[in-house]
Amino acid sequence: MRHHSKVQFPTEAVDAFFNLFEPTILLAEKLISARTNAQEIVLLMCARLDALASCTSREDQPNRESFIRLLVNYGGYRNLMESVSVGDLYYELGYHRWLAEGMIPRPGRLVRFSRLNDPILELLDRSNVPLTVDAVQSLLTRLMRVMSDHFRCRPGQPLRKPMTGKPKTIAEKIVVEFKHSKDVELRESICAAIEPFLRKKTVAALMYDNFRNPAVHGLKVELDEANFFNGQSPYWQSLYSDYYPPFMFVKFPGPFLLDLLRNCMRTLKEQMLSKRKLPPDVHFHAFNPDIVENIQFLDCELLPKPYNLKFQRR
Repeated sequence: MRHHSKVQFPTEAVDAFFNLFEPTILLAEKLISARTNAQEIVLLMCARLDALASCTSREDQPNRESFIRLLVNYGGYRNLMESVSVGDLYYELGYHRWLAEGMIPRPGRLVRFSRLNDPILELLDRSNVPLTVDAVQSLLTRLMRVMSDHFRCRPGQPLRKPMTGKPKTIAEKIVVEFKHSKDVELRESICAAIEPFLRKKTVAALMYDNFRNPAVHGLKVELDEANFFNGQSPYWQSLYSDYYPPFMFVKFPGPFLLDLLRNCMRTLKEQMLSKRKLPPDVHFHAFNPDIVENIQFLDCELLPKPYNLKFQRR
């Protein structure tokens, strides 16, 4: 019987991959220490987190899903990242309550002004609420009341109130609001309708939507530079409007973004060394051009699933 010796896992190749991120970390550290170039720091951190997410997920996984998965599973702040920022949720409800007259020009007709309206439009569709201005404004008002009763979502509320909540917890409190017999039909549909809406307001999703996207595709991320350089953890910025109630948006300071990137790198590296398997992109960076000789270290579970192509001949 022939015995094969166990192939040594090339840890130096994994080190080389993660070392690609070190110059960015050093530059960000210098900029944070000098308290300068806040926008560039956000861009650097979000772009590197985005690259790490893309390199360690399936090719067919949507970018947004990969980014959120990275933050939740590897960033070291799972409980926070999976929680809903209630201030951001409260804003979404208040803004669209004010916009209701424009969104519903006549009963039964919904108008979409931009993709920013999509979460609320989906909520209204799934909730089966009558598509009238009064009915929609009433629904959004009641949801806002649940938020302000149980959470700190606007300036001036007691500090003891939590600013985040797990989607399940928030959904349970919403169901209580619709416990009356007159709400029986709405109560049955609101549970299913609110779940995807809440998922769009988790802290991880908001980092993708409000920090990653503006940093990578836009010109500027709205932030307070004093808090950005001083803060060590996410904070909530109070904001005001002449048209809808004041609210609080979650923001991410530079040191926290840097810590998040370091955590993702460390935990991903530990996982790779433990499993002795590398995601396809990491495998390519680590072993190119000797990919075939090291194919046993490829994590095949992350390869895109094959599917049949059908061509219509003319």
